[in-house]
Amino acid sequence: MALGSGLWARGSEAAFLRATSSKTSRAESSMRTLAISAVLIATVAAMAEAQSRPADTVLPPVFMGAVRPVEPPGQPGAWVLQVISRGGFEGRRSGDLIVRSDGTATLITPGDGTTSIHPETLTSLGQRIRTMTTPHWTTVDSRLGICSDCTATLIVLTVRELNGLVHTHTAFWDATTKAAMPRDLLRIHDLALTIQR
Repeated sequence: MALGSGLWARGSEAAFLRATSSKTSRAESSMRTLAISAVLIATVAAMAEAQSRPADTVLPPVFMGAVRPVEPPGQPGAWVLQVISRGGFEGRRSGDLIVRSDGTATLITPGDGTTSIHPETLTSLGQRIRTMTTPHWTTVDSRLGICSDCTATLIVLTVRELNGLVHTHTAFWDATTKAAMPRDLLRIHDLALTIQR
């Protein structure tokens, strides 16, 4: 009887160890799956964030510190346009402008102030901005000439794409390089400037 009980006890112990080992393996497997999932989610999030950041555009020193970190409104297709001017004869400039797709405009200099945009101007500006898709921006040949008396102009367009990612496009020129700018881009600039008048 003692021999039988000893075998039964060892058999029960082995069965218990097998069951415990099986539970441990399942728990380890679940932990591994969770860890892999977390790594994949972090990788996808990092890729999405990298796509949402603007390409490292090197701005001329005259524009350093001029660009404001402004997010477009939350809905897909929303945008923020910044028009910045620097330099020119005796440093004269008409003032910087921030225009949002929600219809608000902010004059930065001289003297801060908010102004409203005529609905027709906003509609026209929005249509022109939509025609300037990402491929148009990648071909823009931004550069300044050697004219020290010329006003330098910078346009910064930040757009919330349909997938929710935010992309920023920049272009800059002066009187000697303006002819190289796409006509659609110059129309956006000229239309935005009518808001300041």
